[in-house]
Amino acid sequence: MFRPLLGYEQAGIIFASLAVSVLSWKYIESPFRGRQMLLPERKKLFTVAGVVMVVASGIGGVIHLQNGMGWRYPETESTLQKVTHSPLVEKYQEWEKITEKIAEGSIPPIVGAKNAAPSFVLVGDSHAMAMITALEYDANLFKLSGFMIYRSGVPFLLGFNIRGILDEVAHNNAVLAFIKNHPDLKTVILISRWAVYSHGQLTEKNQDIKLKLHDAFGQYDGDQSNAFLFDVGLKRTVKALLAMHRNVVLVSDVPEIGYDVPRFYAISSRFPMMVSGLDIRPTIAEYNYRQHEAQAILNELSQLPGVTLIHPERKMFDEDGRGRYMANGELLYNDDDHLSPAGALYVAPVFDDLFKAMASEAKNTMKVKL
Repeated sequence: MFRPLLGYEQAGIIFASLAVSVLSWKYIESPFRGRQMLLPERKKLFTVAGVVMVVASGIGGVIHLQNGMGWRYPETESTLQKVTHSPLVEKYQEWEKITEKIAEGSIPPIVGAKNAAPSFVLVGDSHAMAMITALEYDANLFKLSGFMIYRSGVPFLLGFNIRGILDEVAHNNAVLAFIKNHPDLKTVILISRWAVYSHGQLTEKNQDIKLKLHDAFGQYDGDQSNAFLFDVGLKRTVKALLAMHRNVVLVSDVPEIGYDVPRFYAISSRFPMMVSGLDIRPTIAEYNYRQHEAQAILNELSQLPGVTLIHPERKMFDEDGRGRYMANGELLYNDDDHLSPAGALYVAPVFDDLFKAMASEAKNTMKVKL
């Protein structure tokens, strides 16, 4: 359920439960308990029970084979299939198995023009993965290519881990070493679900799951707030990259819907009465509250020479100041917070200036070498 039940809905459910209980008692329990049983012979009882089980299983199997009989709602099913069975998402998930082994020497996947040497690298968590489609589009558009390095739940915060294991630290150290060993990677794009790490909560609607940053370098004992430690970690990372004379691009996060968008769309399309009165679109005020700690740090770092801040979230709010979860007939989210490939393409124009500048720099570098 996506919202609390209204009073009359609660009363209706209670009444229906009582009615079903009475009918069940009168026509099922009483006959079987009484002297005149409906099926006094055990053989007949088991036969009927077996037939019922076979029929029910058959009906369930048919529904399963038809993927829930989506043909009843062709437009809804077509829209859902694009996010629930996306070849791009499946490909990126397979790529992650490569990128999470970078400490073992794995070479990350490359997107963009086939005849262009990688000149940029994306680093981040699953929100970085969700943005690959946008970067791939612009890379092809401007004839560039770049490495994709991402690991779910692991932001590029040097010296910090979340789960209390050093594997995350080792991963980020390996990423930094990879960038250092590839001097042609002039631009590093950092994308992550910043609010989770700075806020310490998975979402505002689900505050039961707490996340805590730990400093593996031992400089801080962990009593500090997540926002403070996030500030330290991101500044470590950005300053290390700037020291290697790399351009750093920080990308602010997109709005977190807080509800599973495909599920909400399916229910609202088929059973609108179940979600009547519910608007799952977050407001700008809600977004700003959720992101204010992370955004303050991103804004501060963007003032440094060589650091750029890009705002994809600005395209994700409509004229009413509510977050979009659908545009041009397509769902913009795979779940409650990750952009779908369509969502990534929707915000892709915010990267145009960046890729145009990188393409110009690549041409100038080519001329110098010639």
